[in-house]
Amino acid sequence: MAGAVFMGLPNLRRVGNCLCFKTRIYLTCKVSSLMSKAKKIRILDLRPITLAKVDFQGNFHGIGKAYQKLMYWVRHHGFTNSSKNKTLTIYYDDPNVVGINNVRQSACIIVDTQIESAGEITRLDFKPGKCAVGRFEISFFEFKDAWVEMHQWIRDNNLKITGKSFEVYQNNSNKHPLKKNIIDICIPIES
Repeated sequence: MAGAVFMGLPNLRRVGNCLCFKTRIYLTCKVSSLMSKAKKIRILDLRPITLAKVDFQGNFHGIGKAYQKLMYWVRHHGFTNSSKNKTLTIYYDDPNVVGINNVRQSACIIVDTQIESAGEITRLDFKPGKCAVGRFEISFFEFKDAWVEMHQWIRDNNLKITGKSFEVYQNNSNKHPLKKNIIDICIPIES
């Protein structure tokens, strides 16, 4: 797979075990070595939650603009308790099917109270149900490998995906000593 386009980005290529972006080369770990980064993959029945969300369509790098709008709203409405007001991204499409620039996503925050939709901020009563949940502590360059590992685990366990996958962010990576993201990747599966 040398030189193949990686993550749908033409200027980001995997060559052997390296990611090449323009003139920079980033070493990546193989999925087998990433397994040590997964704290645990388990099946959980997740409760319904109420979210405030901003929708976005485009590649994964553009979701930041939606989060900026959401965080402005969050600060003005008092949903700033990081232990209960977790942020998450919901993915509605498979980038391998629709193309990386057409992926529909929602930048969300858990509010668990009734809110009125206003402008780009809308309410979503989200019912994830039974999910495969993997906790990862990863850099930004390891997100793809974490998702590959989750999907491989689902295949290895003969499970069927039934709904919208999402990531729950457990920390602010800027405050992590190694700038790592602690995330839960959640994939709804058949009961």
